[in-house]
Amino acid sequence: SARVVTLNKKPGDAVAPDDVLCELETDKAVYPVEASFAGKFKAWQIKLDDTVLIGQPIALVTGDAASVTGLSVEIPVKTAAPPVPPAAAARSVLPAPAISSTLAPMKGNARPPALHPAITKRLDAVVPASMLMDVRWDGLRLAREAAKQRDGKAAASPSAMMAWCVVRAQEKHAAFRCLVNKEGEILEQADFELGVAVALEGDRLATASIAAANKLSWPDFAAAYARAVEETRGGRLVDVQAPLNLTSLGAFGVESATPIVVPPAMGTIFIGSAHERMINEGGVVHPVEVITLSLTFDHKVVNGASAAAFLQDVKSRMESFKLPG
Repeated sequence: SARVVTLNKKPGDAVAPDDVLCELETDKAVYPVEASFAGKFKAWQIKLDDTVLIGQPIALVTGDAASVTGLSVEIPVKTAAPPVPPAAAARSVLPAPAISSTLAPMKGNARPPALHPAITKRLDAVVPASMLMDVRWDGLRLAREAAKQRDGKAAASPSAMMAWCVVRAQEKHAAFRCLVNKEGEILEQADFELGVAVALEGDRLATASIAAANKLSWPDFAAAYARAVEETRGGRLVDVQAPLNLTSLGAFGVESATPIVVPPAMGTIFIGSAHERMINEGGVVHPVEVITLSLTFDHKVVNGASAAAFLQDVKSRMESFKLPG
């Protein structure tokens, strides 16, 4: 599913092939619905902010089919899965930069922005603040080994274990169960989703959603986590309404980063790759394997002390994690 963010035609307008009729938005992607034939626009069957499904009829266009049948035909326009064009065929073009008349025009192949302008605009409403915290990795590593011995190939991933800890902490910290709507209202959720960023081919991002994450038992949560990530990688897009999103570049060896927050979420946690850090325990300095949690949150929703308490709670749960049940 996706949300309708623009309607570019009105009844009576001429339609040419490749005209962008409207744009649909998921949590991390905006894509156009384009006309595949010439004709005249007749009517919308949707309105702004509607949530639509792939394959749902959204408009009627009277197409000129005289060359085929001698008659005009009324053709329903339907949504399609988001396109994945090769870079060379991408139609979006970056705005031309302002240049002095004394300078030669800039040259290069135009390419679409990594973040669609509709998403960038939503970032303007966020007052971002960030903090880092190291988490000892040995507890999660031992839990992963125990899961593999108990469940074999079906063992839950460390990512699912960390996500479970985040959800349990969200239950105790109300600010991290809040959504921020388009009007800027802060809405606390009793039951809530968890979002997980998923990298796709072509430098695209999508967000997997674990619905009602706080209500699931551990086995159901671990299965829902794996299923949501797999389906998102396979091209399934959903309308995500998660107060908090998780993201990671651990596979690339990135230890820490500063994530962004995209409303309606109020925060994003980046989980870094495991690495060694020297610590002082009782006067003895030695290396310890850690991961770094990088939290970016909307300061309109929560202050620094409360955000630090939430992150400390997540850290404690991860370091003491034991397989539930």
